[in-house]
Amino acid sequence: MASPLIARLWLTVPLAGAGIALRVAGQVHWAAAAEIALVSAAIFPSRRLPVLAAVAAVTAGLALALMRPGAPELVFSALPLVADLLLGLHFGATLGPGREALIHRYIRAEQGRVPPECVRYAWRLTALWTLAFVGFGLVQALALVGIGLTPLQGLWLQAALMPTLFLGEHLVRARLFPALPASPVSTIRSILRASHAG
Repeated sequence: MASPLIARLWLTVPLAGAGIALRVAGQVHWAAAAEIALVSAAIFPSRRLPVLAAVAAVTAGLALALMRPGAPELVFSALPLVADLLLGLHFGATLGPGREALIHRYIRAEQGRVPPECVRYAWRLTALWTLAFVGFGLVQALALVGIGLTPLQGLWLQAALMPTLFLGEHLVRARLFPALPASPVSTIRSILRASHAG
């Protein structure tokens, strides 16, 4: 059985590409439907590719049937906000009592265990990413109502800050925990391992 991440990537990556291609081709209604289908496949609680594909197809069909003038532009503008909130929820949902913080899970997948001195750091780093995505979502929400940056400027800001945060954290981790791998490659590997573990 495919992992949740891999099952979704098999579907969401082509949907994202289709949405971009359709938008470039001027087929904005179809592009908006593809992006709505992408979101539905990303959040539906199944790890089976056929189920996710069926959900995406039904969602896209409904979106096309209900699409009204001006709706595609609203979908395009709202998608970054939706993505940020979903990512914030993905990280934040692991912070509650009795839950394993997401970064803690990634370290365990890579190392087999989490050194005691890293437990608090993993929780705090998970909280930091949660706040970052919520903050990016807030910027996008304000942009949608005409406050602060435009949606495009918000995307550029996020595109600049996310790699800075990601790479900067690796430098901090290497200094605090020299025995732990602290490279972007090892982090990506640990995310994939954690996903395969379910």
